[in-house]
Amino acid sequence: MYRFSQRLAWTAGVALPLLETVRRWGTWWDMPAAYLDDWVIGLFLLVGAWMSREVAVGARWLAAGWGCACGIGFLSIIFGVSSIDKTDPAGISGGTVLVVKLAMVSLGLVALVGALGGPEDRYTVGKSK
Repeated sequence: MYRFSQRLAWTAGVALPLLETVRRWGTWWDMPAAYLDDWVIGLFLLVGAWMSREVAVGARWLAAGWGCACGIGFLSIIFGVSSIDKTDPAGISGGTVLVVKLAMVSLGLVALVGALGGPEDRYTVGKSK
């Protein structure tokens, strides 16, 4: 699960900001916070993925990145519920966007659990074999 969490952090850290940029193309400054939140999530996930290469403290950084992503994701879901009857900037229905957000946060929660579990070899770090 830890390796899955790392790989998903690298993937989501790059894909999420890029997809959000495409989704909001031309409407970036209508709601800046709604645009920039995915960039913040991406940054935290990339930092967490990068730091997770270091076994001693890496799991903490990765869990922090996923915690940030899930926290901002929950706020985005709340906003999505309140604007479910409105059309998304990409022209997609609010309900469809909400379902996608729910799926993404659910996947983020699975990755958070994987990060909290730590690497499989955490008990053998620093010990001679």
